[in-house]
Amino acid sequence: MNIRHSEIPRVGHKYTISTKKGSQLVLIFYRSGKREFYFNKAEGDEPELALTINDEEARILGALLLGVDYEADKSSIDSNISDNIVVEWIDLSPNSKLANKSIIDSQIRSETGITIIGIKRGDKVHGSPNITEKLRPNDKLMVTGTEEDIKEFEKICEGE
Repeated sequence: MNIRHSEIPRVGHKYTISTKKGSQLVLIFYRSGKREFYFNKAEGDEPELALTINDEEARILGALLLGVDYEADKSSIDSNISDNIVVEWIDLSPNSKLANKSIIDSQIRSETGITIIGIKRGDKVHGSPNITEKLRPNDKLMVTGTEEDIKEFEKICEGE
């Protein structure tokens, strides 16, 4: 699987995910919170709009993709995920006390309530990193937690 990221000026971000079989999924994240999913059966095909969802729906979908157990009572998923849990990308500054420490040694979850669910290092994205994974300066960390916890974690990542 290959993942490419590009910024769309004044619009948002675009991720192109290519599978080993040649299919592509294109995700467009608008600044407004809207997300569009396009599917190409083979590289070079014209993308076909497959799904448009809002910010709240994206959070629910993201949580399900991360393995959150599905509950028949959708209202509990809505309130637990959309009101409390946020997924965010945060840059790790070389000045951060977390730089060059493993996830387990940095005690991120116990000290901040944050869970690292992915690391973008260069052009590669590592999902569900092992707790022994060493965080490197300039890594882009995909984290999940409450908005308040993420704001505090962002300060730590900036080196404050």
